[in-house]
Amino acid sequence: CASLAGLLLSDTVETCVWSPRLLRGSNATSSFLSPSVHQLHPPAPKMGGTCSYSQPREGDESPCRTPAYGTVEGRRPHDWETAGEAWPLMWSACISVGKQLGVLALMMYQIQANDSHFMLGCTSDMEARNILCVWTKTFVRCFPPFAITVSMLLAGRAILFKHVWTRYLRMGVIVDFDNIAAFRDPVLFLTLFAFVNGCAHFVLVAVDHLPLLWRTGSLAEKQDAYEDLQKAVEGYVVPSMLFLVFFYNEYDVEAHLLPINKYVESDPEEARRILGHAECIEEYRLHIASRQEWVSPERKVNSVDEGLQLCLARAFKVARDQEGAAHAFWQWRLWESFWPSRILCHDQLNVQSPCVAHFRSVWRWYSLATVLVTLAALGYFCVLSATAFTTVRHGSTWANIAGLIVAVSHAIGVIVLTTKTLKSSHVEKLVDLRAWREELRCW
Repeated sequence: CASLAGLLLSDTVETCVWSPRLLRGSNATSSFLSPSVHQLHPPAPKMGGTCSYSQPREGDESPCRTPAYGTVEGRRPHDWETAGEAWPLMWSACISVGKQLGVLALMMYQIQANDSHFMLGCTSDMEARNILCVWTKTFVRCFPPFAITVSMLLAGRAILFKHVWTRYLRMGVIVDFDNIAAFRDPVLFLTLFAFVNGCAHFVLVAVDHLPLLWRTGSLAEKQDAYEDLQKAVEGYVVPSMLFLVFFYNEYDVEAHLLPINKYVESDPEEARRILGHAECIEEYRLHIASRQEWVSPERKVNSVDEGLQLCLARAFKVARDQEGAAHAFWQWRLWESFWPSRILCHDQLNVQSPCVAHFRSVWRWYSLATVLVTLAALGYFCVLSATAFTTVRHGSTWANIAGLIVAVSHAIGVIVLTTKTLKSSHVEKLVDLRAWREELRCW
């Protein structure tokens, strides 16, 4: 799907015939947008906000869409360039989320269809056992919708990182993303915590059923106990393990970036020349720069690439010792990694530029899908909370209160997580009814 979308959209990619200056040291930032630039290959116009297109479009006043990577006048963009555009990345994210969504949907179906078969009734005479049973049982029911919400947010992070990384690579700049372990992110740690608590319920199931398999008894009892354990493993343990494998694989964005051999084989001579002068910028410096005033209020930014260049110039002024919280153990990595949207959705970007329009169109649809998934998960948690609250009213036991606490906590967690992430992604700047009407008309 991503390849097909890239093929359909490839005629909209304008390729410049210049390359921006590769920055070196603090003195380079002052002349980043100056007319005197280091030319990696001729011809190269001055960097004053305009450039010559290899394939100009009539009536298009926006500056260059694609800085030069071994560009030759009239050439079509390379496959990796097209794959880094907004819509191909959107389709790729849909495929990634679709795999996880399929696993979690199967898990939810198994939980709802076989509830009485592989989950306990929590009617023991021991109050402590009932509390543990209801507590873990509620986690089993809450884990799939919560995991779906986190997966949607992770997909948005992948779209932003890959899009920005590809564009900076075409400028001869390599972004070094921060390597932070998944368990150091509180959001992902809580996801893993929910999974472990859900698995604890099936430990109770095993403790309850294994004696039936060991002791001498009727064959029917042993068969029923074996089937319940099998359904527990097939319905929850295996799907959740598959989800965690997919999830961990998608969390490491750098593992899915362009391999060096794919970069070189597109244009070996130019790639060798550009890599010989390539500059590396740390992600935390771009993150800090995106929160600062990287563009003057009176300036109109004509394209995404120009905005990225301005932010890059600001990032090189950020001292390397300003890592700050990067050394802390807990990192709110998921929603803080939406920093590229501060650049891509900035108010001073020219919305008439094709690159800006394409990205904002993708980001609108992604934000809409995320909100719909969040509302569905929130509705599910509200139903669980209402059921638990009704049970508490009729017969208030500590076990029922434990179930209510888990359900309400998941509902609050989804609201806070989605609100913080969408706020970090500046989605409020895309709430334009006229733009939505135009979007639906185009579809």
